[in-house]
Amino acid sequence: MINFDLEIKNAQPINIKNMQLPHSQISNNVIKSIILYNKAIAEIKANDFNLAVKDLKKALSYNRGFAEAIKLLGLCYVKNNEYRKAKKAFKNMIKNEMHKDLANEYLRSLITKTTVPKNNNQLSRKIIIGFSLSVI
Repeated sequence: MINFDLEIKNAQPINIKNMQLPHSQISNNVIKSIILYNKAIAEIKANDFNLAVKDLKKALSYNRGFAEAIKLLGLCYVKNNEYRKAKKAFKNMIKNEMHKDLANEYLRSLITKTTVPKNNNQLSRKIIIGFSLSVI
């Protein structure tokens, strides 16, 4: 199972200077999207996931195919317990052939994360609620 917290922690900023293309061949939109992606990573380190989500969405408005931004956006959604949005982001990765195997693993882990109770109290409540509903 994927450790989503570790995945977020391991996200690294992108250094435009280290890219294979000369700086003059990189479009302004791609540069803007990378700057916003790097800003989002800084916001994540400051535990401001809502602001990171906004910047990642903006980065994707400049560069829709930005695989790392889509991946990080999905991870931020998981951190914010917005599992439907996370699922959509991870499916988008698969649809666009980006990190397909990793995205499938994220989806499997997401299913596990959202179906396994966090403690016995939740399990008891589910059993009681299920029993109550079946009695009615």
